[in-house]
Order: sequence, then structure tokens, then C-alpha cells
Amino acid sequence: MGWNRAEIGHGLQLLDFIGRHVPPGRAGGKEPGRYHLEALIAAERASAADTAGTDWARIAALYGEQSHPG
Repeated sequence: MGWNRAEIGHGLQLLDFIGRHVPPGRAGGKEPGRYHLEALIAAERASAADTAGTDWARIAALYGEQSHPG
């Protein structure tokens, strides 16, 4: 059984909305908070058609931001 692309699409829409309308939560409001970073990491993986299409460099950068809180 594969991933539910409709649900992934809905989640990506919500993440996009949050990115445009909700102020980030770290470093005086300039960087995304922990849960926002986790959602961005999940979105990177879920939005790719397969592992070969995953932007692993972006995921690694997001994990780097997560391990160095502001």
C-alpha cells in the first residue's frame, strides 16, 4: 500500500498556509520552531515521488537547523 497522495497534498497545503500566515517561533520570531522544522522535513520526503527524487541535502540542512536552536 502506497502513501495517500491526497492526504499528503492537504498536509502540504496546510504547511504552506502556516509558512505564509503564522509567525515562526524561534530566535525572536525569525526562524521556524521545532515542530515546524519537523513538518518541513516530513514534507520534503513526502512530496518526492520516490527516494531518488528526495532532496536529501535540504533534509540534512533542516536537521542541522533543528540541532542548533536559536
